[in-house]
Parts: sequence; structure tokens; C-alpha cells
Amino acid sequence: MAFDSTPWFVGGGAQHSPETARVLAYAATNGAEGVAGVDDLKVQAQAVPNGTVQVLTGAALLLNRYPGGNGQTYALRNATATAVTVTPTGSGGGRTDLVVARVLDPQYEGVAPPNPLTFQYAFPTIIQGVSAGTKTAKELNLGYPAVALAKITLPASTATVTAGMITDLRRVANPRRERAMRTVYATAALSMTNAYGYWPINAAQRPIVHVPSWATHLDIVVHISGAKFVKGSTADFVAGIRTMFGAGNYGEHSIIVQDAEDTNGRYHYSLIGSHKITAAMRDTDQSITLQAQRTSTTGNVTADPQTSVIIDWEFSEVAE
Repeated sequence: MAFDSTPWFVGGGAQHSPETARVLAYAATNGAEGVAGVDDLKVQAQAVPNGTVQVLTGAALLLNRYPGGNGQTYALRNATATAVTVTPTGSGGGRTDLVVARVLDPQYEGVAPPNPLTFQYAFPTIIQGVSAGTKTAKELNLGYPAVALAKITLPASTATVTAGMITDLRRVANPRRERAMRTVYATAALSMTNAYGYWPINAAQRPIVHVPSWATHLDIVVHISGAKFVKGSTADFVAGIRTMFGAGNYGEHSIIVQDAEDTNGRYHYSLIGSHKITAAMRDTDQSITLQAQRTSTTGNVTADPQTSVIIDWEFSEVAE
């Protein structure tokens, strides 16, 4: 197979092929496929539900799935919200439809448009009667570029699409991530109490972080080294620990258990918390708070200046 005669980009009046331009898009986006941002091309029911759904504004990257089109990417944009008609179901049963954004390229489909300047080369469409488990357009082997936006599950005898029938299937093509880490040492002895409170670091030591404008999720990993355990009676010691991001945005509850056979000493504990980032939190400064609650009646764990706390956090971007 010969090289294309004209690479991207040569001057002097050279003519460049659409394949080379699509190769550039493929390479620049790491061959990714999906929507450009977390809010792009979301499928919603109409404000007053009817027989259509609405595809919101946004952009997407689509791999060239025409035969012979490997290693090429199309980029499309929807400038205004677009209504798509959904075919009603009959009394014979329900149906699952897939809403996709697709490209129609006459170069591969073989029919020249009547007016190349006004032809609609990119548009949303609905593929009827897919498997209920369908998640991507690639699974359907369509033979043309398409990316799944949503799945609509229609009961029998249904002509109106409501929000509960729509399942979002969008994926961000190149999701962004931002990670940072900080080590903090307790400045004074801080023991757990019988209600959730600051531990192993106090309020003044909480990291204050800036939330990226694109973030939808935050994962926090905490490693606590050298915390001082002092046993009480012969009973096991039990405590709960958790992360909080901002005000009232709690992560998963984790458990510390020291068996009655454990000796007094310094121990290591780990904690993982996952948090959803709301639109109101984006592009603001928020605190990472660590909390603990002693649930047993005897014994305690204390953080002191010999205790190190490593806080590792990562923001991520997921279409929802």
C-alpha cells in the first residue's frame, strides 16, 4: 500500500485528502470516541413529554467505521437542541431503541448529495429494536460512524417518552483527571470521640482544594501512619472513619477494628472515600475533612506529632 501523496500539511497549492485530515483528528485525540464534555449531547425527555426526545448541544468524536476507514476520526457538533421522533410501540410488546449521533459520508456510501453545501452529513437518529443490554453503537456493527447517546426502553402501547424511560449511555472521549497529594502531621494529640469529629487532623489542617470546572467525581485515598492505639478492657476496639468534601458531602464509611489480643502501639490505617461533585461545587474552593467516631466503649486511637497523614485525591470527569 503506497503512502498518500500529500501529507498534512503541504503548501504551494497541494490538494489534501479528507483521509489525511481524519488521521490528524484520530492522532490528536488518541483514537478516542465519545462526547467532548460531560454535558454534551445529553438525551432528555421534553419538558412536556411527547413522542420525541431532545438531544442537547455539544460535540462528539466518532471513529470511521466504514470499511477501510480505520485510524480516522470524525468530529461533529450540535449547535442547538435537536428533537428526534420516537416511533410508538403497539400492543404486542415493548421495545428498546438506541439514540445515536451518526455521520453519513458520501465518500463511502456512494450517493452524492444533491447540494454538498447544504447536505446534513451529521445528525441524531434512532436505531429501533436493539437488545436491552446494548451499551455502545460499536456492538451493532453498523458499518458507519455512530456513537451511542442513550437507550430508550418503551413499554407496550406507548407513544409518550418520559424521563424514566431514558438511560444515558454517553462516554467522555478524553476524560480529564487532576491528581494531587499532601502529607500532614498532627500538631497536637487528637483522640477519637463517641461522635463523628475531626480526626486524625484538626480543622485548621484540612487541605483546601480548587474544584476544576469540568469535575464530576472525586476519589480520596488516605494513609494514616503511626497512630497510637491504647487498648481498654479485653473487648475489641471499633471505630468508624470517613472523608467529607465540602459541607455534608460524605464518602463511604470505613471501619477500624483492633482485636482484644492486639497490644498497645502505633498502627497504620487506610481510608478511601468517593464523592460526587455537584455543579455548584465546580470552580470553587472546598475542604477535604477527615472524621472518626469511636463506637466501642473502651480504648482509643490518638494521632499526635508522630502520626503522618497522607491525603491523595483525584478529580475525574464522567458523562452523566
